[in-house]
Amino acid sequence: MTQCTVSTLPDSSLPPRSYFMPLRRFRDQLHSGGVLRVVTCSHELRSKCGSRSALRRRSTYASGRLRTGPHWSFVFDPAGRLCYYWSMVVSLAFLYNLWVIVYRFAFQEINNETLVVWFCLDYFSDFLYLMDILFHFRTGYLEDGVLQTDAAKLRAHYMNSTTFYIDCLCLLPLDFLYLSIGFNSILRSFRLVKIYRFWAFMDRTERHTNYPNLFRSTSLIHYLLVIFHWNGCLYHIIYKNNGFGSKNWVYHDTETADVVKQYLQSYYWCTLALTTIEVARSPTYKIVLRSRQSSVKSQCGVPAL
Repeated sequence: MTQCTVSTLPDSSLPPRSYFMPLRRFRDQLHSGGVLRVVTCSHELRSKCGSRSALRRRSTYASGRLRTGPHWSFVFDPAGRLCYYWSMVVSLAFLYNLWVIVYRFAFQEINNETLVVWFCLDYFSDFLYLMDILFHFRTGYLEDGVLQTDAAKLRAHYMNSTTFYIDCLCLLPLDFLYLSIGFNSILRSFRLVKIYRFWAFMDRTERHTNYPNLFRSTSLIHYLLVIFHWNGCLYHIIYKNNGFGSKNWVYHDTETADVVKQYLQSYYWCTLALTTIEVARSPTYKIVLRSRQSSVKSQCGVPAL
C-alpha cells in the first residue's frame, strides 16, 4: 500500500485569514445605532471579482490590479434610535414655535432690546427644520416589506410625498416682510405645520415607554396648559382691540402693568372662564317644605294634594 501525501500551497493572491477580521466586525456593526452602512461597488469591480464572496474579500484589500474601493453611504433606519432622538429634537423646535409665536404677537413683540435673542432662537429652530429635510433624504422606507437603501429611490420617494411639501411650507421665508411691515410674529405661523412630527414622536414614545400612564397624564397636562396659554393670549388680543367696542367685560389695570403681570392676568381670567360651571339654583324653603310634606303623607298613606 502506498501512502499519498497532499500538500496545500498557500494562495498568494489572497491575503491571510487575519485580514478578514475587520469584515466580520463590519458585518456585526452594520445596523448599529439605527444607521445602515451601505457599500456599493462598480460593475467593473464586480465582473473582475466574480462571485459576491470574492467581491467582499477583494474590494477592501485591493491588489495592484484592483484599486477601486467601495463607496460608503449612510441611510438612517426609520425604526432606529437615531431617528427617534432626532424627532425629539425637531419636536422641541416645534414646541418653541407653538408657545412663543402667539405670545409675542399678543404681549411683547420683537424690539431693539430683544432683537438678538429672539432672532437667534427663531433661526436656530429654522435651521433644525432645514436639517430635518436633509435627514428625510437619507431615511429609508419599506417597500413590500424590504427596507430600501438606494439613494435615488430615497430621494424620489421623499420628494413625491406630501411630507416634502409640508416641510417646505414650514420654511416659507415670510420673515422678509419684516422689512416692509415691521416685526410681526404671526408671519411665522407656518412653522406650526410641523405638528405632524410632534404627534409621531408622542405616539412612538407612548408605545415604547415603561410608564405609559404617567406619560399620558403628563401629555394631557401639557395640552391643557397649551390651551390655556393660547386662550390667554387671544384674551389679551381682544383687550388690545378695545374688546370689540367695549371694555366692560375685560379686566382693568393693565395699561401701566408690566408684561408678566398682563400675561398672568390674562391667563387667570381665561382659565377662570373656561373652568367655571354655572351652579344650579337652590330650591326655596317653601318648595323644600312642600316636598317634605308630600313625602310624609305618601308614607302615611294620605294622597298628596
